[in-house]
Amino acid sequence: GNLKKEKTPLPREDCHPELDQSPLLDLDGHRKFQMILGMLQWMVTIGRPDLCNLVSCLNRFGACPREGHLDLAIRGMGYVKAVPDPKIAIDSSPMEYERQLPNYTKLHPDFVKDYPDAKEEIAGHFPEAFGPVMETTIFVDADHAHDQKTRRSLTGLLAYVGSTPVIWLSKRQGAIASSTYAAEFSALRTATEEAISLRYMLRCLGCNVPTDGSCPTKIFGDNLSVIQNASNPAADLSKKHVAISFHTVREAIAARIVEAYWLQGRWNLSDIMTKQIPTTEFRSHCDYIFWRPDFHIRQHNRLDEDYEVFLE
Repeated sequence: GNLKKEKTPLPREDCHPELDQSPLLDLDGHRKFQMILGMLQWMVTIGRPDLCNLVSCLNRFGACPREGHLDLAIRGMGYVKAVPDPKIAIDSSPMEYERQLPNYTKLHPDFVKDYPDAKEEIAGHFPEAFGPVMETTIFVDADHAHDQKTRRSLTGLLAYVGSTPVIWLSKRQGAIASSTYAAEFSALRTATEEAISLRYMLRCLGCNVPTDGSCPTKIFGDNLSVIQNASNPAADLSKKHVAISFHTVREAIAARIVEAYWLQGRWNLSDIMTKQIPTTEFRSHCDYIFWRPDFHIRQHNRLDEDYEVFLE
């Protein structure tokens, strides 16, 4: 009853639980921390992507938490108290966005020479596709050297089917990236792999995901140099340590599985997966992720009309 309501899951932009030097919790405190963290993890699993970064930050301390970690977990519950029931709208209509991009990002890659055999793998056991074309979109971000002890970067990802968020993750990268470029390319590779898996799953369910390359998954990132190097056939691979990520992404683009677009950082919804952004921006991002009556009711009415036409 005395739990204070909080506006954001984490307290500030430079919050780093790995640097906490407060006393270790006793047995009762340890159990309390694990109980709260378990509840937060379950909420992330069932539809609270806004808690994803907090849980990612605290998960690594489950075996040996400190008092400061328990305070952060309690703060997370205070945020849940302030925002108890956000809803995810099930909306199959394509996402509405404007591609106000510089001309040099609107590329039409010709990777025939570089990746002559690039194609999307199509299994023979897929059921016959039905319904309208199902578009997929992924927002991806990386926070270079986020962990101040190990200097591992953080990957954040938010994937949509139509206008419905279906995948969200925040996790440390497996290797130390020596530059922002490397960290962002690693995150872009993760997004590409998720796009391939998502498209495969949708086809297994009988959803209409074209196999002719006419509807690639759109991946939005906020690092312009990475997007340019991924999409421009003339770009050279001058950084050997990101070769795997480089070729994974470019081959997927060559096969028309994904398209990479640059997006201004302040519009990148996956930002909330990698860092605690200012409260106003955080709430704005959440407004675009969760149910908005002013938008989704209008969309719902339009979809009802489209569905009636489809049945006819």
